[in-house]
Amino acid sequence: VSCDTHIGIHRNNDQCAPFTIGHSDTMGNFMLATRDIKQMELILREGPVMVGPYTRPDQPHCVECFKILREPVPGCDKCGYPLCPDTCAHGQHHTIECSLFTDQGWRYSGAVTDLAAIPVIRLLTMKTTCPDLYSRLMRLEDHNEKRREEEPDTWSYHDQHVVTFIRDTLQMDVSEQEVWAVLG
Repeated sequence: VSCDTHIGIHRNNDQCAPFTIGHSDTMGNFMLATRDIKQMELILREGPVMVGPYTRPDQPHCVECFKILREPVPGCDKCGYPLCPDTCAHGQHHTIECSLFTDQGWRYSGAVTDLAAIPVIRLLTMKTTCPDLYSRLMRLEDHNEKRREEEPDTWSYHDQHVVTFIRDTLQMDVSEQEVWAVLG
């Protein structure tokens, strides 16, 4: 017995996927073949859940198409974040965070660290815009305990420029734990 959501994910062109998802305390989540898989057989095709700028960029880039901006651009009229002139000004991706920035009175300062929270904001808004997809995203392992221990500099950077920014500056109604789960 399967739910409609599972059937939609598991069946492609009216054929069941050749795998199932399992979980083990030692290995985490894994895929397990449910039948012999032919050489070169496509077993999974997925698009990205979200697109966004890198959380630790080293130079400014358009927050819509991610093109590196070698020269200063006027940016978004509403929030000031860098956008390619004309072509990206009304893109579908940037509108997600732009309304939040505008509502909170936040404007891009020109620092590349201001780009860090954008991917997480885009994922967090899926909680209301795409709840099924968000629910599946939240079932993924975040490995945050391991990340905190093995990458203390990155952890500290994300704590300051993503978690604190989202919760304190933007005042999003989201727990610190949920932000870290999405970030992980």
